Amino acid sequence: MRRERRLLRRERRPRCERHPRTHAMSGIFYGKEEFDALLIIAQMLCMQALFYLGLGLAYVLMDTLMGVPLSLDQFFSADVRA
Repeated sequence: MRRERRLLRRERRPRCERHPRTHAMSGIFYGKEEFDALLIIAQMLCMQALFYLGLGLAYVLMDTLMGVPLSLDQFFSADVRA
């Protein structure tokens, strides 16, 4: 009985009429949510921060194991030493 009422209340319209802004993309790339630029920017910043945190930890570990003094020049120099 409840299901029948729910079906009667809901209008069955074509998808493009229900969501006029999504008819071009149909939610293929972004799913059912709207495009959120701030979320993407926040994700990019988090990924970059995690990368540099991991790089810094690797530098500290390798410098400690090799007996090399710690320096920020490793982050900012373009020299590649083999």
